[in-house]
Amino acid sequence: MNTRPYRVPALLLSVLLGTLRPVYGAEPGPIAQAEALLAAGKTQAVYDLLSPLEFEYSGDPKFDLMFGYAALESGNASVASLAFERVLALEPNNPEARLHLARAYVVLNDPDSAKREFETLLAANPTQSIRATIGQYLGALQSSQPAEDLQLSGYLDTSGGYDSNVTGSTSKQLISIPIDPQQLQLPDSAVQAASPFVTLDAGGSAFYTFNKDLAAYAGADVLSRRNSRVDDLGYLYAAGRAGLWKQFGNQSLRGGVTASNFALDGHAFRQSAGADVEFRKTFAERIQASVGGAFTAYRHVPASSHGEDYDLYGANASVSRLFGGNGEHLVSLSFDYGHEDDLHERSDGNKDYYSGRLSGQYQLTSKISAYAAFGYQRADYTTRSAIFLATREERQWNSAAGLNFKITPAFTIRPSMTWLDQSANIPLYDYTRWVASLSFHVDFL
Repeated sequence: MNTRPYRVPALLLSVLLGTLRPVYGAEPGPIAQAEALLAAGKTQAVYDLLSPLEFEYSGDPKFDLMFGYAALESGNASVASLAFERVLALEPNNPEARLHLARAYVVLNDPDSAKREFETLLAANPTQSIRATIGQYLGALQSSQPAEDLQLSGYLDTSGGYDSNVTGSTSKQLISIPIDPQQLQLPDSAVQAASPFVTLDAGGSAFYTFNKDLAAYAGADVLSRRNSRVDDLGYLYAAGRAGLWKQFGNQSLRGGVTASNFALDGHAFRQSAGADVEFRKTFAERIQASVGGAFTAYRHVPASSHGEDYDLYGANASVSRLFGGNGEHLVSLSFDYGHEDDLHERSDGNKDYYSGRLSGQYQLTSKISAYAAFGYQRADYTTRSAIFLATREERQWNSAAGLNFKITPAFTIRPSMTWLDQSANIPLYDYTRWVASLSFHVDFL
């Protein structure tokens, strides 16, 4: 929840604390410098300056108020809450300390405590300005609380577009191989093919709240695609998930199970089952990071494809940052690692991949936003090819961009473009691909 639009200005707070310097005559330098930095709005610098003095001066309401404010504004809400509690222990009627303590509870995702402090402050008949600020906070807190223990949502999405490489294959029909002076001729089904396509996707989720810190979730998605020129590569993909979510102040832990079924050209082709876990932490009002791991077993249904079965072990990490006055812009950076454990001596053996992705979304108007993403992936296999006399290596660059036109709160039109370029030391796996599409998305809340 964004608390910055309603904060007490740093300059006002520094004026309220104008008598702090004479109290600490022995160390006027750091305190005077902190006041100047606070007046300039440099709260991170104030926090860095006052942190080493906390043990010596904690317990003095004037120091704790300035230190707590700097801690809160620099993303250290837990430290700030302790400082404001020290102020209120000695000055229970201090409105600034109680207001900022309530704000700290908001950042720490403790709405009940935040509401209690806001209502206590209202009962003390504060100034009209503070009353207005509290009213905005309480309104935001009320809207953020689930109206019911069970929340249901769903979506329906249909799109159409053009895919330059439906098969995800090389454009070369003749491939040179070291063991034979003759070139290897690939069948048409293994060579790049372009086609228009249509998709129809739908899904739903349920979120059941046991209390403010514990919830269960479940969901399912079904995705289908048909290609007008490559009929045998149409697919139907169904996936499900369920698990538990636990909140710990400004941290959360989620764990669950997953399953999927992939049908190709109307026939069952691959199934999966697994489990995943994710830890997420909010470091500041607008900065969030997460780390996670997963295990998924992939099994192929046709007997001829059993040699492609594998187990996937994965790990990921990400950090995201909101920008703009209302946090309407977003930038994210993510990293992934995966290890495919070959189960039946497939031709390329095991696989390790490493990928990174930078993405962002920018709100152009109240109803139009733009997004873009850029990524890189490296994949290395373990078994040397007897045909190409090399161990397979792949390097892949990819990007995506598009617009979201929110026609109504529930209906969005999304034109988009994706591009992918993969190079490999075995030419059979070199290819490029771009996809342009226009989708129509409806949310059911």
